[in-house]
Amino acid sequence: MNITIHKNGQQLGPFTESQVSKMLRSGQIALEDLAWTEGLDQWKPLSSFENLQSLPAQTPPPVAGQATPPATVKTTEPLTIWSLVLGIISIVGCAFLAGIPAVICGQIGLSRIKRNPSLGGKGMAIGGLVTGYIGTIMGTIGLIGILASLLLPAVSGARNAA
Repeated sequence: MNITIHKNGQQLGPFTESQVSKMLRSGQIALEDLAWTEGLDQWKPLSSFENLQSLPAQTPPPVAGQATPPATVKTTEPLTIWSLVLGIISIVGCAFLAGIPAVICGQIGLSRIKRNPSLGGKGMAIGGLVTGYIGTIMGTIGLIGILASLLLPAVSGARNAA
């Protein structure tokens, strides 16, 4: 069977099955490339040819002296960084006013990461949420303590005066 291949906008071939197998092994073509043979009414991916499916498409090794292609790196969502920083500030400084923005930034950051898988920073967002909640609770308790310490002497003085 002769196979004609369509790759990068060019029509190549026809090739024999053994030639196509060698080309797949060497990485010249891939199983995703379109192919046609007599009897087909339309172009189909090479992976749909039963006798070629078991052949692994190999990627050739990099040429000596050339750098390997960089791995894909996720971009960190900036709001997750802000969430973590504000959460830490809210705990260290007992500033519950920093804890609330930490929680808001963490929630927005997580929702953006969920919608766009190429974004990273999920761990920072969760850390920001946790530290933001803890800082908000600690700050609120501290604020209640301060108000109570200011009001108790006034209430006690009013009680003694009565």
